Amino acid sequence: MYKEIRLNDYEKDKLKHYTNAALSRFEVSQSFKINKMKNSHFIYSLSKAVNDTQELKRAVFNNKTIQFHKLNPAYVLLKDNEICNTFTEFDYDLDIFLNNYQKDYELFLKKDLSFYIKQAKQNCFYISSFKSYFNSFSLHLKNGYEFYTPIFTTYKKDNELIIYANFHHAFFDLFKAKIFFEKLESELIKIF
Repeated sequence: MYKEIRLNDYEKDKLKHYTNAALSRFEVSQSFKINKMKNSHFIYSLSKAVNDTQELKRAVFNNKTIQFHKLNPAYVLLKDNEICNTFTEFDYDLDIFLNNYQKDYELFLKKDLSFYIKQAKQNCFYISSFKSYFNSFSLHLKNGYEFYTPIFTTYKKDNELIIYANFHHAFFDLFKAKIFFEKLESELIKIF
């Protein structure tokens, strides 16, 4: 599920500086022009971009710096005006991922209202979505708890998709965020 990694001196200094710092997470947003999209295809594109970015798969676990082999997308679905949490096992093969997503969606449809349809594993990143109501969203995590994986919130209105990304600064910075969004844009173009 993960491997321990060795950081160079620069990375060690950055990790030390931003771990438990008051401003250890930062949020950026980017908009994309998209006419139509299926939720499953968007989640695949975002998951592929996340898994292609090694720094986003890093965390600290038991005082060791680790890198997950892959991150699975955890997301919310709406049922009876309540939010239900689940995740889908990521695979680079689009057909396998779509099959995994379909099985999870069918489980969601069959299961009674539950906060967790499937509880997210440790190697998950988080996605929440809403359509044209709020203009932004920011998640404030419990004080003293370091959460290293990225959190994405999407906002879709007409033909514009805005993605708010919340990253941990210990392993990621604005330059890497720019590269990430360029990679994500190329993935979205391939799918849509």
